[in-house]
Amino acid sequence: APRSPFLAVKKVEPGEWLLVRQGRVKSKNYFYDIPYGRNSQSQQEQSENEIAEQLREKLRSAVKRQLISDVPVGAFLSGGLDSTSVVALMKDVEPSTPFRCFTIGHENKDRIEKNDLYYAKEVAAKLQLPLEIVEVTPQDFSYLEKVIFHLDEPQADPSAINTLLISKKAREMGIKVLNSGAGGDDIFSGYPRQIGRAHV
Repeated sequence: APRSPFLAVKKVEPGEWLLVRQGRVKSKNYFYDIPYGRNSQSQQEQSENEIAEQLREKLRSAVKRQLISDVPVGAFLSGGLDSTSVVALMKDVEPSTPFRCFTIGHENKDRIEKNDLYYAKEVAAKLQLPLEIVEVTPQDFSYLEKVIFHLDEPQADPSAINTLLISKKAREMGIKVLNSGAGGDDIFSGYPRQIGRAHV
C-alpha cells in the first residue's frame, strides 16, 4: 500500500481515511497510529498485569460484539495465538454454545515439526468444542484463479485457498459466519520467527 496492480488505482493505507468530494481526494488523515516503542502517560502508571487485563477485556468485548448474529457462528482455528485467543474468548462469553471450529488438514501428517492441525486439536479438546478438519490436497491449487479473483490482486500466500475451502465447508454445514483472529499473530509476535525478538 498504497500501490496496487493497477497503475491508476491506489489503496487506502492501514489506519488511513480519505475525504473525497466530487470524485477527488481532498484530504488524507490517519485515525490511528500504533505507538510502537512508546508508552502513554496512563500506561506508565500501570503494571504489566493491569495492562494485560485491560487488553483481555477489550478483546473479550470485541469477540462478544461479533457473536451478535441471527445465524449460527463458528470460527477458524489454526491453533495459533490469534485464532486460539478468539475461540477461547467465544467460549468464555457463551460457555454453553458448542461453537463449531474449522481447521486445515493435509496429507503430509507425519512431519516432525508440529503443524496447525496438532495445535488446533489441542485447543478444541481443551475447550470442548467440535472441530471440523478440511483436508487439502495438491489438486486444490486449482482454486487459485478463483481466489485471486476474489482478492482483487495476486498474492504469494497460498493460505487464501485454505480460507476458501474452510468457508465453503462451513457454508455447506449451514454456518454463514466465521470469526477469525487474522492479523493477531502479526501484532502479538505470535510467529516462531519472532521468538526472542518480541518487544511485548
